[in-house]
Amino acid sequence: MQSVTTKIFVPLMKTEFEDHFSNFEKVIDELCALSDQKIVHFIDRITMPLKIERASKEEVKRLFSRRTEKRYAKYFLKFSTHFTLNNEDAEQMPVFLAAHITQATVTHLLIYLNLAKPGAFDSRQGIVIKDFRFDTEEKTEKDSFPPLVNSIHLSFDLMKQYKWPQLVELKIEDTLKWLDKHWEAFNAAPTNRIERALNAFSYLFHETLADNSPSDLFFSLVGIEAMFVEGNESVQKQVNIKTQLLLGKRTEFKKKFGDLYEFRSRYVHGQLNFINKYYVRDADDKVQSHMFETHDNSYFAILILIASIQKHILLDKDSLEFEFVLKK
Repeated sequence: MQSVTTKIFVPLMKTEFEDHFSNFEKVIDELCALSDQKIVHFIDRITMPLKIERASKEEVKRLFSRRTEKRYAKYFLKFSTHFTLNNEDAEQMPVFLAAHITQATVTHLLIYLNLAKPGAFDSRQGIVIKDFRFDTEEKTEKDSFPPLVNSIHLSFDLMKQYKWPQLVELKIEDTLKWLDKHWEAFNAAPTNRIERALNAFSYLFHETLADNSPSDLFFSLVGIEAMFVEGNESVQKQVNIKTQLLLGKRTEFKKKFGDLYEFRSRYVHGQLNFINKYYVRDADDKVQSHMFETHDNSYFAILILIASIQKHILLDKDSLEFEFVLKK
């Protein structure tokens, strides 16, 4: 017999989530209450519940001593699984892979929890501990769990200013039930519109804050257009009309949507003096202006993407059909 116990410790940052939604302590309680309900699928006949809990003070002190994660993070989560395999199964699917699948499941979970609690799960580098037991030996491996840095919470001021679209807080349990229908798409090619949008959403998460690329802007629009665009009619027109039908009419800053698509167009067609990916100084006024405009448009696109996916969750839909009617 062979077995592996995988423990993943993840530090979470305190963000602006609480300023716009609920107390984050309650969010952690809500998530931990679902411990053992999320299932990690190793192979078809071998599954294991994912245990979710707060890391103890002793664990945090021991594992994150002198680490920047301990210095700046406020909350520490602990995810764990235990897989036992007979030797025949272990030959086909080694226990090393079971540990990898657990880590992938936790990564996806932390990313998509931000659809229920926008911007709440902004994590920094964590720690993975894998305890292997073989027939005649035991060994422990320790690895890092990559950061999942996102800019979602930085878009809240824009949401307040533009008043469209409005993000909401969803129940984690309801969100996970909806996501379970699409979980396979996180490890394989998507099969429909919403799964393409969900995959685009995953690109909003990075391993560092020092990222000058416009990827958040581009992938947010990829996800938006995956949900709303069909045929050869103007992409901008389709998104403009359909997002207002779904998310409500824009009454203020009406030109902002057009500005978003104009900025994207200038970027992709090489008409914009954008900065180098590895630019490190920010004293130049033109650079500051460019970065502000990029972030402003990125945050607006992020809001539209999340609000649109949230509507799919609330309506329990995988796709939406739109039709025009004659106004009487």
